[in-house]
Amino acid sequence: MADDSSPANVLCKRFGPKIWLALITFLFGLTTLCIAFVSNHTGLVAARVMLGVAEAGIMPGITYTLSTL
Repeated sequence: MADDSSPANVLCKRFGPKIWLALITFLFGLTTLCIAFVSNHTGLVAARVMLGVAEAGIMPGITYTLSTL
């Protein structure tokens, strides 16, 4: 693994951009939807962490896709 490879880039290369970006975007939307139904602070923190994980995977995946065009 090269120095500039993030885990999101490695997964994007492994699954392919079409599947990876669709999956990470779906998870982002599902997590956002789940935030609407949170009833306590602990659930909100957990949902926000999951949202951060999904959001962290979107930009490297898009950057990798654009750099390979």
